[in-house]
Amino acid sequence: MILDAITSLKLLKIPYYPSKISIFKPIIPKPARLSVETNQRRKITLTERGFLFTFCLINFTYF
Repeated sequence: MILDAITSLKLLKIPYYPSKISIFKPIIPKPARLSVETNQRRKITLTERGFLFTFCLINFTYF
């Protein structure tokens, strides 16, 4: 559980927003694009989905 939380936070910090941007603008170098695709293919558990949801809420409310 703790490792899942840590990995989800690591995914949130850097590749989460560029993955959404790369759908519209795929001008990212090939290795980065491949890593983003593998991150999206990875199955997200319910706890990680909760982390994503709360993280997005915190971002939209405070920033």
